[in-house]
Amino acid sequence: MNHSIKALMDEVLKDEIDYPSLKNKIDAYKASLLDVSQLDIESQSNKTDLHFKNGIAISTSYAALCVDDIIRTRQFIRGLYYAVQKTRENKSGAVRVLYAGTGPFATLALPLMSHFKPDALQFIFLEVNTSTIEYLNLVINELDIREYVDAIICADATTFNLTDVLPVDILISETMQHALVKEMQVPIMLNLVKQLPKETILIPKNISLELSYLRTDAQMILNEKPHLRYRKIQTIMDFNSQFIEDYNNEKGIGDDIIPLCQNVDFREENTEQYDKLAINTSINIFENEWILPDQSGLTIPKIILNLENAHSDKSKISLYYNFQSEPIFEYVLSE
Repeated sequence: MNHSIKALMDEVLKDEIDYPSLKNKIDAYKASLLDVSQLDIESQSNKTDLHFKNGIAISTSYAALCVDDIIRTRQFIRGLYYAVQKTRENKSGAVRVLYAGTGPFATLALPLMSHFKPDALQFIFLEVNTSTIEYLNLVINELDIREYVDAIICADATTFNLTDVLPVDILISETMQHALVKEMQVPIMLNLVKQLPKETILIPKNISLELSYLRTDAQMILNEKPHLRYRKIQTIMDFNSQFIEDYNNEKGIGDDIIPLCQNVDFREENTEQYDKLAINTSINIFENEWILPDQSGLTIPKIILNLENAHSDKSKISLYYNFQSEPIFEYVLSE
């Protein structure tokens, strides 16, 4: 096993985060994968996103660079590791992990191969970008880890039928941006989860979106008091197995606009210090592994409304999540 992969896994499993050390390990990991894959991240052909009915599959290069978000990388790898460990407690054979949206390196999977043998861990890689899969195959061959890979499938995860890859113990997909915009996390999970038994572990377990007041003044940021930047109004979505079950039972595929909140008052007293309405994201990867607001690019606030410029005669907001083409938030203001 490549030394940089094992070194990263050892670093990730430390309970205390040593940020300089973690960044060094991730930089070495990325450099090693770029070397074995010979991926030219500056090539324009590798920078082209793919557009689908329900969102964007980011380009090969940008998918490769997601590893640079060190908290995202650490927390997802930790969550997956502990999910595998938990599954092994009650299973004698190999734990089967379906990884939807691998990118060119299967970044979140490779470190686990330094801690488990192939008879304990098997991956099914599902990726829609044919160019990305070419690089993924190069990485697998160069690292000599084919024995960990049950299948590599080129398909759209928002419509893919899982019949031929079952059983699956763990489903992992990190195909998102902050507040679940642009990419296809929601339609991917809506399609795949309905085909899996309820006991299947989902990673992430829950993505929580909160409508909040936000202060964006520079002094607040410079004083490093992020907890004072926000004031929660209400949770508008917990995207988890229960949400997916309810959606598929009550709405069904094809109903691509989800109401999140209706006529929420955003002109409350003592909110004058806040200048924006925003959506905050918190991600529960698995058990005690979290990514909290502002810790990662996945959890920076998504600004919805500039309160300083908002219609003074409007005091209520209704929010909708629309993933008909590219996942976005839409809102309606009312008196």
